Amino acid sequence: MRKIISLFVRNETDHLVSDEITPGAQWVIIAGEGVATRKYNGTACLVRGGRLYRRYELKTGKTPPAQFEPAQEKPDPLTGDLPGMASYNEMPARTTNRNQHDQGNGRCFACDRLLGTKKPHEVFTSDPQMQWVGPDCYRKVVATGMNGYQPPKGGPKLFRERPNR
Repeated sequence: MRKIISLFVRNETDHLVSDEITPGAQWVIIAGEGVATRKYNGTACLVRGGRLYRRYELKTGKTPPAQFEPAQEKPDPLTGDLPGMASYNEMPARTTNRNQHDQGNGRCFACDRLLGTKKPHEVFTSDPQMQWVGPDCYRKVVATGMNGYQPPKGGPKLFRERPNR
């Protein structure tokens, strides 16, 4: 549940990583104790004792919600935020711009811009998982055809139609 450090040293200016292993991550690569996992998009959650918890970033100077459990001892040294989990039922509801299309978190999957009142378009990853993108990114997905559109921020390629498995 702790925030995971980057396995390789990252340049904080351009966010590129080097071949140098981050101090403290040697056990993953050198000792071979790490296990490869797959990250799925969505909200991090935990069910413990029949209670649902969701990830919560406690911002500097803010009061934690009831049932907040820190995921690490000290706040992140760069942001000052303290990641953790909070009881879902005891947190204020999130405000998003969901509409009849249920636009996920209200942001374009490809570029992370707010979708606002724009009608989102369905696209698919090679998994295939359905995601929402805005009109500009959808045009790029369509233009790349069967090769798929690679968002500049990274992540999986996006396709107009569900890929055949």
